Amino acid sequence: MERFLIVANWKANPAAIYNFQFTISNSLEIAIAPSYPLVSTIPEQFTRAAQDVSAFPIGAYTGEVPAKLLADAGVKYALIGHSERRKYLGETNQQVEAKMKAAIDTGLIPILCAQSLTEIPENIRNYPPGKFMLMYEPFSAISQGGQYRPETPEKIFATLTDWKSKLNLSCRFLYGGSVNPDNISELLTVNRELITGVVVGHASLDAALFSAIIKKCLLSLS
Repeated sequence: MERFLIVANWKANPAAIYNFQFTISNSLEIAIAPSYPLVSTIPEQFTRAAQDVSAFPIGAYTGEVPAKLLADAGVKYALIGHSERRKYLGETNQQVEAKMKAAIDTGLIPILCAQSLTEIPENIRNYPPGKFMLMYEPFSAISQGGQYRPETPEKIFATLTDWKSKLNLSCRFLYGGSVNPDNISELLTVNRELITGVVVGHASLDAALFSAIIKKCLLSLS
């Protein structure tokens, strides 16, 4: 079984200072997704990730960050279609699909973020198996300034089982939405063959909170 994946999404925040030692585990992979200027500062024990990727290749596209440049910087994963980009930047399914293709063609592993089936591009069935991941982030569970409103494990299981059946997908599923030390153990009770990781937002900016999430994951996965 593949390692359980924890992605820390720092969003548009300064670097979080993780004043704890993380021992590399065969059961757990931790990826950090900072803003672009901070990617090169991620310590070696963590996997590098990005919060977005351009649909454009290398060339005269001012302000864009192509997938090739991210790959050259050691990035492995890229969040695509996050709810905040859809909300504040008006990102569409067409743009999301173009970014997915750019990432996959370059060797990055895109993590498609979706709140519902309507946010998943229709052509996703044509993507190579194992080359992308799908993150479920229900609108009702998105934290506001640290106010956590997590989804129940039962609802997560029911939703992803439904998605997997309707989309006929062969990919890893992650959960994102108010993941914190108080609910991570409960989230880990969801079928491990269905939920293979989590994306942590607000709680990943606090070293104590993020450390607690990691420790509880290691305990549950051991």
